[in-house]
Amino acid sequence: MVFLKDEHEEKKVLQKIFSKIKPKECIDIGDIVYGKVVSVTDKMAFVDVDSVDGEKVLCPSNTGILFVSSIENGYLEKASDLIKKGDYLKARVTDANKFGLKLTTADRNMGVIRAVCTSCKEPLKLNLASQELKCLKCKSIQTRKIAKM
Repeated sequence: MVFLKDEHEEKKVLQKIFSKIKPKECIDIGDIVYGKVVSVTDKMAFVDVDSVDGEKVLCPSNTGILFVSSIENGYLEKASDLIKKGDYLKARVTDANKFGLKLTTADRNMGVIRAVCTSCKEPLKLNLASQELKCLKCKSIQTRKIAKM
């Protein structure tokens, strides 16, 4: 941390730092976003969106809501069946307003791109042949809505 002598000097340093950062200021409908799942219920998952197409974002609200009906095509009983807290997602924005972002992962190339074990919190390894996620530490096999790359 840097301590500056006066407010004027601090303002100049901050302006210099922020002038070099070119973040996307707003997230628009149709944008592809990336974020971490911070909470999951039966009906929805809450996602802390941190980037749009690889660019960091500075927005008033960067919370995304992924409803169970938007996780995949077809019927899914619970969001928690395919999305877990701590997962990192790729999703598309279907609505954006002052309350947050509405997301979907129903497209083939959208979904979980990095997952952690629900038991031991270690990263899960994807078996490409079987599409299973396996924890190398505790040996559990888990299911997610995996983004096809």
